[in-house]
Amino acid sequence: MVAKISMKRNALLSLALLIASGLLAGHADAASAVAIDSYGHLTRAYDPFDTEEEARARALDLAFKHGWMSARIVASTSRYGECAIAIAYKRDGEIIGVSLGQCTEAEADLRAIDSCLKAGGFYPKVYCRFKG
Repeated sequence: MVAKISMKRNALLSLALLIASGLLAGHADAASAVAIDSYGHLTRAYDPFDTEEEARARALDLAFKHGWMSARIVASTSRYGECAIAIAYKRDGEIIGVSLGQCTEAEADLRAIDSCLKAGGFYPKVYCRFKG
């Protein structure tokens, strides 16, 4: 009787591990992309099952659906993780900093802000965060 319960328990644990590893493997292929047009309109696309090329195409497609025909991709990745977009001011306008696929939200924020500062921006702020 004890052996049957132990075998069922081991089988359930094995099944749970297989399901968890399958879900994590799906995130390994996740992708995200950010597009911007000449007027500063941002679009972002992310999906846990997309490739990087599909995410890039989806971000541009979203921009075109909004009528932003001059949109271009500014960042994309095939890594799953925390993402952030920061905006900073510059003498001749605004600049953005993008960080994709980071381990933590704080790391994504810091890298996006650092990207703005390296480009010569000042007073950077995190504009948005997402997971992708």
